[in-house]
Amino acid sequence: MKTSKFNAKVAGVAVLMAVFLLGVTSLSAGHADGGHSLAILHVNDVHGVLENLDRVSWYKQKLEEEYDEVLTVTAGDIFTGNAIVDEYVIDGENLRGKPMVDVLNEVGVDLSVIGNHEFDYGQKRLQANAENADFEFILANLEVDEEVAEVELPPAYVKMETSFGAELAFLGLVEVRDKYPATLPTNLYGLTFNDPVATAKEYSYLTDEFDAYIGLTHLGYEWDRELAEEVGGFDVIIGGNSATAIAEPGLTNDVLIVQAGEDLEFLGQVTIEFNEENEIVERSGKLVKVTEIEGSDDEVKEVIEGYRAELDKIFSRKINHLDEPIDGTENLGCLMTDAVVRSPKLEEMGYDVDIAFQNSGGIRIGALGPGDVTVGDVFDLEPFGNDIIVYEMTTDDIKSVIRNDFDDHGPTDLKVSGMTYKVLISPENEVEEVKLYNYYGEDLPEEETYTVAMNEYIASSYDFSARNEGENAHVRVNDAIVTFLEDVIGEFELNHTYGNLDRTSKSFVGEGVPLAETEVKLSSEGKTEGSTSAGNLMADAIKAVTGVDVATFPSYSGLNAGADSISAGSEVRQPQLLTLYGNYINENKAVWGEISGKHLEEFLLERGQAYDNVDLQVSGVNVTYQAEDGKVTGIETDLKRDKTYSVSFNSYAYGGDYAPVPGFTKDGETELTEQEMLFEYLDGVDVIGENVAEDRVIIE
Repeated sequence: MKTSKFNAKVAGVAVLMAVFLLGVTSLSAGHADGGHSLAILHVNDVHGVLENLDRVSWYKQKLEEEYDEVLTVTAGDIFTGNAIVDEYVIDGENLRGKPMVDVLNEVGVDLSVIGNHEFDYGQKRLQANAENADFEFILANLEVDEEVAEVELPPAYVKMETSFGAELAFLGLVEVRDKYPATLPTNLYGLTFNDPVATAKEYSYLTDEFDAYIGLTHLGYEWDRELAEEVGGFDVIIGGNSATAIAEPGLTNDVLIVQAGEDLEFLGQVTIEFNEENEIVERSGKLVKVTEIEGSDDEVKEVIEGYRAELDKIFSRKINHLDEPIDGTENLGCLMTDAVVRSPKLEEMGYDVDIAFQNSGGIRIGALGPGDVTVGDVFDLEPFGNDIIVYEMTTDDIKSVIRNDFDDHGPTDLKVSGMTYKVLISPENEVEEVKLYNYYGEDLPEEETYTVAMNEYIASSYDFSARNEGENAHVRVNDAIVTFLEDVIGEFELNHTYGNLDRTSKSFVGEGVPLAETEVKLSSEGKTEGSTSAGNLMADAIKAVTGVDVATFPSYSGLNAGADSISAGSEVRQPQLLTLYGNYINENKAVWGEISGKHLEEFLLERGQAYDNVDLQVSGVNVTYQAEDGKVTGIETDLKRDKTYSVSFNSYAYGGDYAPVPGFTKDGETELTEQEMLFEYLDGVDVIGENVAEDRVIIE
């Protein structure tokens, strides 16, 4: 292994980073008469994704049978986005990034530009990862103060010579926001970043010295276009940073610009044809869908699986301790959003976050602790790895997020940090008004603009207004929580903050229509842990109105776990009852049909394994899930496997998550919505009885 990796301006390099694949079509080279063909496989913004790199390696090997030369390069951001890569701290030793470098070495990557997220682990880890790499890292628009910095100056470009004698130059460039790339400025001591376009002009002479001049950039598609327009001279620009999947690359100022999306969904392939004098006669690019690559490199796969086997070590790292559990979506949501508001990484990136939102559906456990809190606990709490999106918002904009959340999920589904809010609800179950307060109960000033952070699910699926389009900070929510618990909040503060918090509330304008009395407490809390009385009540209503043998109702989107319960012995009125459910019940209907007991049991098992908890509330069947290490492994029901049952499914889920349901024959769809079926059912019920408190679905 070399003692230094950042040391030469001209280097023959190995083989590059992860290969992003496009839809696999023909591998034929189509040589120019008497000439030679070069294929360059490229990926960008891999963000720690190891899965399917074995397919990339296999694809590269197949191309080597068809082309005179095959190179593999990465256009930056190979790190940040995967727990195996980002949290690789083994026996107390910080080895973050090592799994990705080792796998790319096995793939045979030749070259990588340094992206902004290559600095995320700090300069020492970047230097160590560079020294461990069999490929070169390059970057032209960087200056290093050797007296201060802890990373060596990388080469600005590298020269490569093909087997048929063509000489290639690759120039590396990274984006610069104001003074720095988008990473922690505190990680950039002793480093100066120059304007990439101005820097590229200093190397324009390379176009005359080499047979092919290639920009390997981490700028973003629009900046690549500017680079091509203002500098020119490049034959190809292989880009990253904007995560743009360019299926049909075109020419800008006679420069072919390509990019391959993100997260290893695609592999880019550039083909360059040379004549006998090694002059370029043709350039083209395409994308390959990685999951459509037919084969796998067993040696690369073995390395990946070896690192996955060490996941338990990574996830078992203690990051704090709880004497008592933090339970309930309100308290857990407050913890999660506090982690975003108080994120050192966001702050050091220049985001002064005032307010953060977290949707209840993204809170995947009912309680955290007691005992040692580990990295794995955080990934159980938030397993999605959602990026944080940052907006500038007025109070009206903030209210628009909450109003939209009510329409789709219920009145207090969004958990919050940096403020509190109250939703005023009419008897018709509509939002009358949203009130915003600070922690002292004072109205949030309307004349100010606030920096608001939310996960990318809320950002992409909710309808709201904002002062800007939103910026992806490329910081994951679960990473922010890990940092918060490990480095920001002490054990004493953690144990004395997150109990019985009430940052979200609702009140009703008018009493609404009385529906029935209830002998039991009606609640949707614990909707993913087992049956709830609210879920049983809705499933009973659907079963009674449709007349099916078994009725199902979605736990996640159908129930609002943050809603106040209705006490036993109370009169149940329309507004209070409806807040127990996601608001989509006033739009969704039920589909019904026939299915065998065998297929229905298999379907129920599949839904339990979808999230490894309770995905469905039921009526007409009892379900027991067996679980091991938090994973649903089996099921027992009182269904007869050879019997045919009539069953109903939520119409939206049936057309989405459930489709197709094996063995199910759809017979029809209700005219009534689920809300209307609930009201019709209660119209004939004076008292909601003990049966809705049954444990119909349990996990043991």
